[in-house]
Amino acid sequence: MASPCKSGEFRGIGLAQVRFVHQYWSFNMILNPRQPFLCALAATALLASAQALATRGPCCCPGDLNDDGATDARDSTLLTALFGPCIPGVPCPADYNGDGVINIADLNILNGFIGKPCCPGDLDLNGVVENADLALAQCSFGFCPPDPCCPYDFNHDGMVDAADANIVTLNSGVCAGGGCPCPWDVNGDGIVDLNDVAIVLANAGPCCPGDFNNDRVVNNLDLLILQLNFGPCPGGGQPCPWDLNGDGSVDLNDQAILMSLFGPCCPGDLNGDGMTDGMDLALLIPLVGTACPAPGCFGDLNNDGLIDRVDVLQLLAWFDACCRADLDSNGVVDNNDIVVMLGLFGPCPRGDINGDGVIDTADLGILIAGFGTPGPGDLNGDGVVDTADLGILIANFGRFSC
Repeated sequence: MASPCKSGEFRGIGLAQVRFVHQYWSFNMILNPRQPFLCALAATALLASAQALATRGPCCCPGDLNDDGATDARDSTLLTALFGPCIPGVPCPADYNGDGVINIADLNILNGFIGKPCCPGDLDLNGVVENADLALAQCSFGFCPPDPCCPYDFNHDGMVDAADANIVTLNSGVCAGGGCPCPWDVNGDGIVDLNDVAIVLANAGPCCPGDFNNDRVVNNLDLLILQLNFGPCPGGGQPCPWDLNGDGSVDLNDQAILMSLFGPCCPGDLNGDGMTDGMDLALLIPLVGTACPAPGCFGDLNNDGLIDRVDVLQLLAWFDACCRADLDSNGVVDNNDIVVMLGLFGPCPRGDINGDGVIDTADLGILIAGFGTPGPGDLNGDGVVDTADLGILIANFGRFSC
């Protein structure tokens, strides 16, 4: 689907949500007369920052091209390596100003994000989790961007079905955002209508056949589930989820089909962990410029027989969608996320290098091991791990990261 917007327009709170906020107001005005005031404050922040946030990179954090949780010198280096014209038919997420070429102008935009805090719960990106973020989260209830692994699965249940078509129908109308499509505008014409419903229904079925536990990888866990269900399908011979050949029985034929499907479900998931993210980028970058023995070899994402900057751009465009207000990562913004956010109130600490949620000796070990290098312990983004970064980590030692 060709889109006039860059790949980041649905990642977090941006233009596509402005219309949703207004729907939320009209519903909540009946339930709570004070709620529209909170949402009015939130919408002011939304509208003021929507254009800037809509141009974010593939990650939740503006400018964080490599998805390591910070916008720093490593992202600048990556963007510089991608200098050149955008390729027709290939998304160009590093083209921040949308002029069709990745150049110094985009680098300057990215560099403007360096040093600005970014952490879960800080929805307005000011470095503090506070009431303004709470209001933004409340106005985002129920909304998350579509998953690039299964773009028509709007309710994130692993299946494209009538429930997703109903979501499209409920959001029918003209999209907001100056021509940028909203998530339910699947054909990109600026209007959510029956054409979009038809496209969703045409893609009905499991997002990843054989992925019975919905972890976005077909592997031995799914094989075990299939084997535990060997025998006739319940329901008078009607196909069941494990009956991959549709003959009404789960048997060795279905097992053979399942084993032929082994592997990641999502494009760009090079390490097969069920996500397309910075870990996959780390595998791809060293391969750029190397010979590819045949089209479609490991790392040749566009099947042209070369591993080059085009493959890097494609991988960046396939990065997992992000819903900044979905703090428990269950695909929907609800009261559970509000509870998580309340526990994060206050300044956003830096130092959780391994991403386990707490700043501790494990992070200290990583920082010390990378001392003097541009490693992951570079907390202030100046390009080298040094005593300044050590000071930041020690100051936040023992704190939970937000």
